[in-house]
Amino acid sequence: SSQVFASNSEEIESYLDSAYAKAIDPYGSTTKNDDGQYIISKTSLTLKKDSSSKLYTAEWSSSDESLAKITSNYSSSASAKITHPSAETGDQTVTVTLTLKSKSDGTEVGTRDFVLLIKAQLPVYNTKFSVSDESGKEIADFSVLVKNQRNVMVSAKDDGSYNLTAETTYTYTVSAPGYIRVTKNFTVSQNGTINVTLTEGFKASFSVKLANGNSTASAAIKVTSADSTTTYESVKDEYGYDTYDYELKDGTYLYSISYSGGSQTASGEFTVSG
Repeated sequence: SSQVFASNSEEIESYLDSAYAKAIDPYGSTTKNDDGQYIISKTSLTLKKDSSSKLYTAEWSSSDESLAKITSNYSSSASAKITHPSAETGDQTVTVTLTLKSKSDGTEVGTRDFVLLIKAQLPVYNTKFSVSDESGKEIADFSVLVKNQRNVMVSAKDDGSYNLTAETTYTYTVSAPGYIRVTKNFTVSQNGTINVTLTEGFKASFSVKLANGNSTASAAIKVTSADSTTTYESVKDEYGYDTYDYELKDGTYLYSISYSGGSQTASGEFTVSG
């Protein structure tokens, strides 16, 4: 149970029910499971204190500071630093106790326990990449860029593999000279290898000049197939923004360029060939 009542008076019980109805993470969205335990996934937790009470002061304590360490006990709130168990250890419970004391003489007048379920760290899996062309021939000189959900690059290990966290969405971009790069979202659920197939292609780069002869990097470019049914994305820079570069297969393509909301435009056809 999330709340274990000590031998509190009815007055104290009523006060706790009212003033501490949302004692755990009062400004957050922490929820309870079917057993009434508070499910804790964050690394810091706010614990409420009723600073408006004229009768009582409040203090928080923890049954296991290796899991939930009370790091501050201010008049209006307390904070607990949460340490999540390893994936191998699994979820762990810890009890945090709210103790009320009389403002008049400092004697203890009541307590209430709250059970926290500290979620285990997500497992980490080792992930490798294998790259081949459409015929199945291995491509050796490929590059991989992996980013996490915050668009931050994930560093590879010395052997080129990645240690990645389960239940987390990552994005990989695989490229190789003479091929069209592939970008895809993925998650991992075990150690393994991601097989990526690249299609032969060539780089097409645009240089845009305005009517006054000045170059600009602020034009919007659209590239489509000759029949306009397929639109191709540009190569993205390291921050995820469009560039003027495209990687395309042999063929004929259409382009349209717009600058400053369409105040200057250009369009035409171009051919890519090896």
